[in-house]
Amino acid sequence: MYDEFKQKCSMNKDTYCEQSKKQSIAVEEACCEQSKKQRKLLERRLEKKIHRSHSDNSLSLSHDEKKPRKN
Repeated sequence: MYDEFKQKCSMNKDTYCEQSKKQSIAVEEACCEQSKKQRKLLERRLEKKIHRSHSDNSLSLSHDEKKPRKN
């Protein structure tokens, strides 16, 4: 009887371990997917900021060029 109980416990333990492994893998994959999406959003925002700053710089340069030079 004890052996039967022990066998059931070990089977349950294996099943539990398998389930928790699957669950942790699923959670990890979800986190990775979410971080990938966040990274893409941040990259897009940075690209927009860089693009804006370049266009601002070019505008300010052209504005500076129009100023009369002091000798």
